[in-house]
Amino acid sequence: ILLRSRRLASPIIEALSRSGIPFQNIDDDILMNKPFARFLVAAVRCWISGRRDSLDALVKNYLSAAQSQEFLKLYNNLPEDYELAELLSWLGTFAGEDDAHEAAQLVARFREMAHVFGDRREHFLDALMLQRQVDQLDARGERINVMTMHAAKGLEFPVVFVIGCEEEIIPFYRPGQKQDVAEERRLLYVGMTRAEKHLYITYAKKRFLFGAEKSQQPSRFLSSISQSVMQRENRHVIKKKPINQLKLF
Repeated sequence: ILLRSRRLASPIIEALSRSGIPFQNIDDDILMNKPFARFLVAAVRCWISGRRDSLDALVKNYLSAAQSQEFLKLYNNLPEDYELAELLSWLGTFAGEDDAHEAAQLVARFREMAHVFGDRREHFLDALMLQRQVDQLDARGERINVMTMHAAKGLEFPVVFVIGCEEEIIPFYRPGQKQDVAEERRLLYVGMTRAEKHLYITYAKKRFLFGAEKSQQPSRFLSSISQSVMQRENRHVIKKKPINQLKLF
């Protein structure tokens, strides 16, 4: 499964985890190996598991003695029903000056994951721990590989899904920055040519991005693909029927 942006990974990871499908999450950055990432993951893990007392030594590996004392005092007095997204933002305030930019990226990434999982904290924790496993690609096991198109350069797979082929994703759009359409087209070509036998390109009509649900349009690049080599399929979201709970009385 190839992504243009890590922002698209959370619902994919959540679905694979929930379905029990083996996968490895290959990242093309090293954010998850940074000291702040280890601090953040440890703090969230201890919070969800309820083992706050086991955090002391882990915190002291990142914070100074004075900071650790202040942090643990505040951490241990946080309410039990504290929202995950708020907890992540609060933890981000303890990032050092050198880690500030990377910490902001991690907090934003994990807040998006928290939104996807809602109140299913254990599932969120499972996905968070998988985010920590930024190992090199292991082609020996049969599992789904989730990675960005940048990370997939030079690799090939029998079946490839390129997801999120929508405007503002491919080509990627950042507010205030000019789009490099030619480079984005080349990047999509890289993703498509990773497929040895079967290639699936997907796009959504609606997507939750940048903190809001947005209506999406198919990527302009799709119109350049010859219809003779395409087979289109429309998939509709199947809404779950409400469960009618039996009354006791």
